[in-house]
Amino acid sequence: MAQHHRPDSSVKVSSHLSAMTYMQNRRSKLLITGGIIIAVFAWLLISTLRGATTPYTPVGQIIANGPSNALVRAVGNASDIVWDTQTTSLRFVISDEGGSLPVVYRGVRPDLLVDGVRTVVEGRYLAGGTLTANKLLLECPSKYQEE
Repeated sequence: MAQHHRPDSSVKVSSHLSAMTYMQNRRSKLLITGGIIIAVFAWLLISTLRGATTPYTPVGQIIANGPSNALVRAVGNASDIVWDTQTTSLRFVISDEGGSLPVVYRGVRPDLLVDGVRTVVEGRYLAGGTLTANKLLLECPSKYQEE
């Protein structure tokens, strides 16, 4: 009697399982990558919003609260400006109706920074009574003057 040769069904099952495992691994990698991308975007959004939501604090209130490691943002008129080209440090006083506060900023000196210009400073009010600014924003005087 002749025996009929049947194809080995274990080869079909094995290749089918291999394809399923490959697809599961690929899907897992895509899910993990997608999760990482979403987490990075969420972190960027939160860190951006946190910096943008720092409220303006009157100079008098910053002084009354005392030194802190907290980020503060104040607006007032700049005066007594001293620029040190050797250290690229800028020292000035910011004032509003509540008081005056010495500010130190290291970086490029803004061209528009002159006595009397409304200036927004963002930084930390540290022991010693000086606000160490990491950001300066200036209002363009010509925009706000009547013609």
